[in-house]
Amino acid sequence: MSRAKKSGVITCGRGVHDGLGPSLASLMLQSGAARSLLQSDLERVDGILLEPKTQIQTAITDVRRISYELRPPILDELGLSGH
Repeated sequence: MSRAKKSGVITCGRGVHDGLGPSLASLMLQSGAARSLLQSDLERVDGILLEPKTQIQTAITDVRRISYELRPPILDELGLSGH
């Protein structure tokens, strides 16, 4: 594996570890908190459920970026970049 490719894989790995992983963990905790309050405090549940929308959008953006960074350069060379 070339040095540039290794560097890209490391960068993508960090993106997953430092960005996507914690975002998904936070979403899981928030959904659990909302679920536990569902029967007793609907106003608080509503507030809890508003924040994940932004986190989900950020996670989607991260997945797209990481997928783009991981795709083989040969696709560009063959004109198959999908843009």
